Amino acid sequence: MSDDTAALVPSEVKTVDFYGDTIAGALVRAEGVDRIYVPAKPICDYLGVDWSAQRQRILRDPVLAEGMVVIPMPSARGPQPTACLPLDLIPGFLFGISTGRVTKPEVQEKLNRYRRECFRILWEAFRPDIITAEDWAPAPGVSGAQLAYEIATAVQHLARQQLELEQRLNAAGRWAKGIEERVEVLELSIGPRSPIDDEQAAALAAAVRAVGHALEQRGVGDYRGVYGQLYARFGITSYKNLQREKYEQALAWLQEWHREITEEATRTESTDPS
Repeated sequence: MSDDTAALVPSEVKTVDFYGDTIAGALVRAEGVDRIYVPAKPICDYLGVDWSAQRQRILRDPVLAEGMVVIPMPSARGPQPTACLPLDLIPGFLFGISTGRVTKPEVQEKLNRYRRECFRILWEAFRPDIITAEDWAPAPGVSGAQLAYEIATAVQHLARQQLELEQRLNAAGRWAKGIEERVEVLELSIGPRSPIDDEQAAALAAAVRAVGHALEQRGVGDYRGVYGQLYARFGITSYKNLQREKYEQALAWLQEWHREITEEATRTESTDPS
């Protein structure tokens, strides 16, 4: 277990809702590498297993013991030293919990759900912050096929995030009225790691939705074209990769694009002899 907490101050902390359980993750940069750490005790509490016994089990395991670190995690009482495991070791930790310690059928199913999905859910929450635009930026001299692949990958990431944002904004008229709640993940930001916040990301998604819908209505394009232009102009594979200083520029560009589409549609209708 590492005692060096000076270099393990989170640049960002997020919480995700996992079937009603709130699981936190801390993004930490150490030696130039980003890594996600997850507090282990809350998971034990949700599963109804004794944390002190599980902590001893972690310390007996050479791999888990080496990975466990103490990180100051935010709380109502301020940052609290918290034992955490790297996200990539969470599945190993979960599979080490004896099913004999979990007697209730509903809790056994919860343990299986954690084993199946916990890693993926937390990774999806942090992936846009770790896989940045630089990771997808084409190197000089790349082939057309490679560039097409990189653009397609960026489009896929933006489309997936668009779906997640739209699924969370289920209140009628929310897109038109503006975003009043935080979306994507329930985030506790303790540093400037994320270029734009959730509300701004949702506003961009709303503008993209408006442009994509207008293009589809006119039969001159769809969402893929909007995502491709976002990648080409701003180099982003996630809304939250956008720098704050470019947020107003991106939003104004999308709004102007939408205005041009709707005005062109109006002119076409007014000159249509039918």
